Amino acid sequence: MIIGTIALLSILFGGGLIDTFFVDKLDKAVKECVVDTERQKEIRADIKSTKKDIKQFNKGRKTQFKALQDILGSRDATKEDFDSFYADLHIGRVEFQNNLIDDRLALVQKIQEDEWTSIVAFSGDVIDQREEKIDKKNQKALKKAEDNPDKAIKKAAKAEKKQPFFKTRQAIVDNVTNAENQTLMLKSLDDMMTASHELDRQIKSINVKDNDVIVRWDATKEELQQLAQKMNVLRRSSFKQLVQTHLIFKENTDESQWEIILKALNKDLDMAIR
Repeated sequence: MIIGTIALLSILFGGGLIDTFFVDKLDKAVKECVVDTERQKEIRADIKSTKKDIKQFNKGRKTQFKALQDILGSRDATKEDFDSFYADLHIGRVEFQNNLIDDRLALVQKIQEDEWTSIVAFSGDVIDQREEKIDKKNQKALKKAEDNPDKAIKKAAKAEKKQPFFKTRQAIVDNVTNAENQTLMLKSLDDMMTASHELDRQIKSINVKDNDVIVRWDATKEELQQLAQKMNVLRRSSFKQLVQTHLIFKENTDESQWEIILKALNKDLDMAIR
């Protein structure tokens, strides 16, 4: 898995939230915390409907991803081409976000305040358990590395090939002989990933443990829209860095180098979107 690449693409294109309405395992939480059978069924049906909407939104985004690949692959593409593409992308996302916010507000109206408090606590426990599981896995991996350093070195070498944009980096190193050009191109990839990692970090912080808007039963539409807008500003920053990378690649390659490197870039992106 090219985690960094997947993060970039899901951030720019995906409509999937960390979980529905940023509440981890919301459906299970409702099943656990809403005692009234009929109301529970109605709420869970609404959650299921919202998940279908998210899935449908993401399906449409795959077509837009292919359109972006076409722009990225063209040496004639201009900043205006990218701006026009992103403007259409943004309009669709804002509409989707507003629909999700309306869905959340309607859903919460069917949940009593004390039930919502229990749901938030349930979701918080899910996050704690997940983080504990990750920590145990990391500790186990560390111990294995200490017990068998040779195997750890081989594993690290294998893992290197799964790093973000590995094929692209390798293509740059193998084909761009000018040291200054190569350095500029590799730095542009690093800057792009830094921007996407920051957005990924910000999005992951929007959960019931770290965000005081998400946890509130009485959160308003305006507050939720402000939260969405904050993410959209960061999305725009990540996209601008992607455009900058494209321009730097174009400025520091000849035609043959460009074709090889863009072929590698598209392979990295294709692996991530699957």
